[in-house]
Amino acid sequence: MQRYVPFGYQIQNGKAKIEPETAEFVREIFIIYLAGTSTYRIAKNFTQRGILNASHKPSWNHGSIGKILENQKYLGDEFYPPLIEQSIFEQVQSRRKQRVKDLGRAAQLNSFAENAGSLIANTQRKENPRSGGANITSIVTVYTAVTDF
Repeated sequence: MQRYVPFGYQIQNGKAKIEPETAEFVREIFIIYLAGTSTYRIAKNFTQRGILNASHKPSWNHGSIGKILENQKYLGDEFYPPLIEQSIFEQVQSRRKQRVKDLGRAAQLNSFAENAGSLIANTQRKENPRSGGANITSIVTVYTAVTDF
């Protein structure tokens, strides 16, 4: 079951229908993003214009614009009619990937993740000397780098 209705659609008689006014804003988001406007600028512009978001508030942020740009439901599926042409959607996804690359925001593995495949876990039980005689132990897992392959 759908948890929310994407911006630009409404449900009538159990079926998703394009809501003309908000659908135009969705199309505008795609077109001006393709023209080079950032998600931040689009959000700022929509907020300044008083355009209501999916929560019916005139407050937008770059994250909500990004979610709209990534939502494949706008291509249409068994429930939602198409709102955005496939070619436009693909161009937007290509631009978004390029922006991530240009800004250096690609996923960066930290040193632990890079070496996770070459670690051995050694789990040990240790008595807590401050337990006052009570039989309290702690479990300590020590990761040791494996350098011999």
